Amino acid sequence: MADVGIEQLHLSPARPPGFIPRPTPALRRRIAKHGVLEPVVVRRVGREGYEILSNPASWIAAGEAGLHTVPVFIREGLSDAEAAAIVLDHYQSAALNAIDEAQGFDDQLQELGGHGQYGAIARLAVRVG
Repeated sequence: MADVGIEQLHLSPARPPGFIPRPTPALRRRIAKHGVLEPVVVRRVGREGYEILSNPASWIAAGEAGLHTVPVFIREGLSDAEAAAIVLDHYQSAALNAIDEAQGFDDQLQELGGHGQYGAIARLAVRVG
């Protein structure tokens, strides 16, 4: 494991098309309070960059919390196909069930002022796509 500057990491091009990971409000709070507890899994690409294979939401939340580094676990010697398989497996296993997804939307809606706040639902729709 190592600590790497967040600017050196980037999302994998193998992630599902158009999918940008969004940290849950609970993950944002936890990382703001304690830092990143689970390392981001990466592989080195180029001289000074890393492709995120797993746990991208922690990287995003760390940046939002103002952290400059995140702990990473560097996978060495992976082929492009092996890296893509890890990325796809992560996104499939990270899929939320319907209740968790609904709770996440409600948490985000509360951040925007709640159900009674004029325009909150429209702003949430823009945020989540």
